Order: sequence, then C-alpha cells, then structure tokens
Amino acid sequence: MKKILSSLLAVYGILNAQGMGGMGMQNPSSMVNSMPKYNLSQKEIEDLKYMYEEEKLARDVYLTLGKKYSNIRPLVRIPRSEQRHMDAIKALLDKYNIRVANNPIGKFSNPEIQSLYHSLVSKGSKSPQDATNVGIEIEKLDIKDLKEKMVNAHQDIKNVYNMLLRGSYNHLRAFTNFANGGSAMRQGKGMGQGRGMGQGRGMGQGRGMGQGRGMGQGRGMGQGRGMGQGMWGN
Repeated sequence: MKKILSSLLAVYGILNAQGMGGMGMQNPSSMVNSMPKYNLSQKEIEDLKYMYEEEKLARDVYLTLGKKYSNIRPLVRIPRSEQRHMDAIKALLDKYNIRVANNPIGKFSNPEIQSLYHSLVSKGSKSPQDATNVGIEIEKLDIKDLKEKMVNAHQDIKNVYNMLLRGSYNHLRAFTNFANGGSAMRQGKGMGQGRGMGQGRGMGQGRGMGQGRGMGQGRGMGQGRGMGQGMWGN
C-alpha cells in the first residue's frame, strides 16, 4: 500500500506542477521571449491591448461579485487564473514594448470594456444565479474573441491565445456546472466529494487504505474529478 500511496502522491505533484492542464508554472516571459520577435501588424497590437483588458474584465468582475457571493466557488477561485492570463498577455506587450495602463480594479482604458464592466457587475449583483450566468457570459465572450484574434496572428501570440483559450473553456465548464446544480464546485468534479481524494475510491471508505478506492471519499482529489474545487484549469 505504501507504493500505491507514493504513486498517487507523485501523480498529484505532477498535475499540480502542470497547473491542471493550464499554463502551468512556466514563466510567461521566458516562454514568450524564447520565440523570435516578429513585426506585428497594427491589428495585432490593438488586439493584444484589447485582450489584456478583457482578461482584466473577467478578473475584476469575478473579484467584485465574489465579495458578495463567496459561496460561488468559481467567482472566488478563478480570479487567480485570470491574473495569470493577464500576466501572459503582459509578457507579450512587454516583449514588443507596447504600453498599457496599470489601472485599479474596476477601471479600464477602453470605454467599451469599462461600460461592459459596469453592466456585468450590475447584472450579476441581482442574485447568485445571475452572478453565475455573468461568469458564463464572460467566458463565452473571451472564447469568441480569442478565436477571432488568433487568426493570422504571429506564432508567439497564437501560442498564448491558445493557452488562454483552454483556460477559458475550463472556466466555462466550472460556471456551467455550478449553474446546473454545482456538480463541479460542490460535490462534483473537484477536490471534494467526487472521484478523487475525497469521498470515493481511495484512502477513505472503500477498497483502499480506508473505506474506498481513492485517497478520500471520491475518485478525484476533492469534490469531483479534478484536483481543485472545479474544472477551470489555468
């Protein structure tokens, strides 16, 4: 059983280091600067500035609504991922000497995004369900814009957009699962009561080192199938 335990812990360590399928622990600046410096079009420059503020929009809305609805786990956890998304785009901006303002939470240089921030916060403040729907709306918008802006983008930009896209799909699943009863965030696919180190087949109640086949009461490492409390990846 010691070998089983060691193997499970090793897997956990690897997944944790990889950021659960997201951008992982790799320094975004190192990754971006390892590729050639291209001659960007004006559209690519404007797109980078826009996407930086759109990722900030997601972070700021979630932080704001998360203060009111601390029981909605995606709102509490995902802002850290959105900050990593901002950091990745900022690495591209720095590489090409493109300046953006360091605005506080809730403030944006782009008037369109500023207006959208106020609208989304107002909509999400009405109820927990509305707040969750706002999360779904933001992630769908992010996915659409990333797909559009990576077309004809240079490879270093495209690589970052692709990683952000994977993260946005994970975030969308987290909000959608929560809206459908919280399967991913409550007793579903995370580090809780699911298929991992929670209540299930592990070292809990069952056939493992306890009463289960996993390291807890589930098949994951928490409330579901992941190693967190949701499926938002990076």
